[in-house]
Amino acid sequence: MKSSSRTRLGPEEGSPEWDRLVDEYTMPGASVPLLAKQHGYASGGCLSSIMCRAGILRRMPYSPKKRYDDAPHIYGDVLVTADEQIPFHDADFMGRVLEVAHSWGVQQGISAGDTMNGTAFSKFGHKPADADWKEEANITRTCLTYMHEAVPSWLLIMGNHTVHIIKALSEQIDMGDILRLLDKPKGIRGTDYYYCLVNDTWRISHPRNISVIPGRVPSMLCAKFGMNVAAGHGHLLGIYPWNNWLAVDIGICCDPLRLDYNAQRDSTRPAMQQGALILKHGNDGVLRPHLLSPRWTDWAAEKRKYRREV
Repeated sequence: MKSSSRTRLGPEEGSPEWDRLVDEYTMPGASVPLLAKQHGYASGGCLSSIMCRAGILRRMPYSPKKRYDDAPHIYGDVLVTADEQIPFHDADFMGRVLEVAHSWGVQQGISAGDTMNGTAFSKFGHKPADADWKEEANITRTCLTYMHEAVPSWLLIMGNHTVHIIKALSEQIDMGDILRLLDKPKGIRGTDYYYCLVNDTWRISHPRNISVIPGRVPSMLCAKFGMNVAAGHGHLLGIYPWNNWLAVDIGICCDPLRLDYNAQRDSTRPAMQQGALILKHGNDGVLRPHLLSPRWTDWAAEKRKYRREV
């Protein structure tokens, strides 16, 4: 009588060798044919069938792409300005805002997008006399130096006017490159994010959307992100409660009468409103918003409110 023997391929399930095989098989990017050969299986298909019957599936390969989850975080008191659009800024208004922040001892500032106008690189029509990059760069450098003298540290977030420059140069530069073109004035840094976080409770944003309804965009962002939101870009001004949060339209630091598209042609959009925001901890440790405007702010009184000791 002829005897026959059956040889089992591969390691026994539950054995240490099997456990090692499972670890190797489920490792992203593992070569199944190579594993089959190394562990005594007839083919990669054979190994895959055995693993499927055992309820073991290969892991999905990890994405090699960057996750955009490292937006800047700032802690402490902070001055927030938006839409300076230098060289169309309002020097008098910005000067008053900087004086208040300086008198309160605020050491950090955020420009919430569109620090520069980027006129020379804009796809929209502008007067030829305004489209002078060297002039804009020189004035911006000087303004940033003055801003640093009043408030030592500044973060410039991305805005749609900044993107004019980046897109005109085929996206071969970023915010850091723009600051290098400006000789990166002292105390100034930038980010390619259109937002940053302050004290983990405020989101300072230059959003994609705009609205003719004051408070609408920042309130929708409050609902989306579950935190207080202060937004630029809309050129509106106001502070509005939304559930447990505050929605703020920061206002602009440019001069509306220096913008030809605004001053020389009527539109049904609301009038542009100047404003700035200071997030300041009170004596009780609570971070509170202070919205400044040339329409209602008593500048002398504001400067005395948190007068710092010299």
